[in-house]
Amino acid sequence: MPGPEYPRSSENMVLIWGAADTGKSAFVQRACYDVFPPELDPFDGEGDRKLAVVDGESRALWIFCVSNMAATGMVESFIRRSDMFVLAYSVGSDDSFFQMNRAYYLIRELRGLWADEHVPIIIIGNKCDLPSTRRALPGGRRRGYGSSSHDDVRVVSYEEGACLAEQLGCPFFETSAKENINAGAPTKRDEKKVV
Repeated sequence: MPGPEYPRSSENMVLIWGAADTGKSAFVQRACYDVFPPELDPFDGEGDRKLAVVDGESRALWIFCVSNMAATGMVESFIRRSDMFVLAYSVGSDDSFFQMNRAYYLIRELRGLWADEHVPIIIIGNKCDLPSTRRALPGGRRRGYGSSSHDDVRVVSYEEGACLAEQLGCPFFETSAKENINAGAPTKRDEKKVV
């Protein structure tokens, strides 16, 4: 199978990276095509284009979606070639949230960035449409506590996401591909910094 096609010089490569089941593929579909597909196979390593105006000039953003489960070589290749990064976690999964620090520092390490150098990295908490109420399960257990699965309730607060983003010096958005909340905000927020 041939490798991914990489963007031409007039395009900016955006890597959306995070744990499996965080809604990255649906987020890309919403951001690029303004649709929410009810059934969607994740597409690690496949790209979509979105036209954007950057400094008054039309540019194509070449958006790649990669899971933490992807082959290490593939992830490293995307990190080295990307112009902008969107780190995605699900507000319904504390495990996906805890992976944000590791992803941030791996990007900086692989790009050889010093502490004062900047590469556009945005953090999104996807699935912000999930309810905050933790429902009781049989036996009195509560869903969302100590769970490594992707639950149907919020377990990561907005404040936790914003605090992490502030610590790392990154813009932060909560998003929902399903409800079309801030789906285009990450690319609009830093388009000028991408170039």
